[in-house]
Amino acid sequence: EIVVDEMFRLEYTIGLVNDTDLPVRVQACLSFRHFLDYDLVIESITPVLPVILEKFFQVMNDFESDDLVSTLEIIVHKFSSAIPPISYALCHKLVEIFFQTSLEEETGCLAATELLRTIQSALNSLKSQPEFYPLVESALFPLLVKTIDQEYYEFFVDVLQIIETISMNSTISANMWHLFRLLYNSTQSWASEYLPNVLSIMKNYIVNDAEGFLDSRQQYLQIILHLCAQVLNDPTEVDLRVVKRVSRTFEILFHYCRESKLLGDMLPHIIQLVIKRLFSIDDENTPRALLTIIANSLYYDVRKTLLVLQKFECVEKVYKIWVECVIRGFKSKRDKKIFILGLSSIYNLPFSTLPEFLQTNFQKIFQIILKLNMDTILQREEVTTHQNNSRRK
Repeated sequence: EIVVDEMFRLEYTIGLVNDTDLPVRVQACLSFRHFLDYDLVIESITPVLPVILEKFFQVMNDFESDDLVSTLEIIVHKFSSAIPPISYALCHKLVEIFFQTSLEEETGCLAATELLRTIQSALNSLKSQPEFYPLVESALFPLLVKTIDQEYYEFFVDVLQIIETISMNSTISANMWHLFRLLYNSTQSWASEYLPNVLSIMKNYIVNDAEGFLDSRQQYLQIILHLCAQVLNDPTEVDLRVVKRVSRTFEILFHYCRESKLLGDMLPHIIQLVIKRLFSIDDENTPRALLTIIANSLYYDVRKTLLVLQKFECVEKVYKIWVECVIRGFKSKRDKKIFILGLSSIYNLPFSTLPEFLQTNFQKIFQIILKLNMDTILQREEVTTHQNNSRRK
């Protein structure tokens, strides 16, 4: 009976959206959020959703309201499965309204932020149908280009999230590569505090277009190495999460650019950056994050990595810090696996070619690998036991 009443009210409300009186149309649009708790009502709205959204946009053109924008975001979230086919038109209109709204001095900022989050909700709805991302990207590109600017600083976090979602789920277009440079430029001037966020986005470029990333004419690799160096060379940067983000970036580089001679040529510089930071810190957790870079480097090119470590006369010192990390233990299963891969790579070289210190500790290194493997197995068993106990409860 409640659902029947709601259906009747819904039909009446849809009729009011076409009323000649603006306040009535506004209130009708705001009322839609109250119908979205019932599946049957949602099913009834879905076929006419494009028409309802068009009416919504007409009202938003005539009357600016944060409540209208937040209601629109709720609708987009609730009807996520119906959004992909209309995503281009939806985002195109949202961009248009964003630029109208953001110019308002008093109320524009909050409404514009809500619009960006509505765009984010629309992008999230495309994850099951990623073929729509390139089309939606073209609708959003004018907004993204313009808002990577200090004038739109208050929206930058939401803009970064939009770019991250697109770069994570779509092929990298020429327009997206243009944004890559704009993001880099922003970190070198007004948005330096967002450097870790930008690094997180840039690794998606490597994953989804490694060939384009390694185009020597564009110097994208040099740009990422410069950003990583900015973090590692900054003694005031002590946030472990930031160092881990740099570590993850190098992991992506070594994995997706294995055949790159350019990356190989950069290896001495990368290792020098890491060991300089490694030998200048005194906390317990950062060395582990830095050593994962060395481990990934060993996996990438064990011979060259060991030669560089020998050149800087730090094989023994790095080894001792590594052992200390193993003794302290690991919470991250990922870190254990990376350490195992890195150390195991040493055994791909002839024994006689290893640095003398590693030859002397050859058996100990093998024992460390065994310990890490056993710890990984025990950790997996503990997780399985915990999951089984939770199911029984």
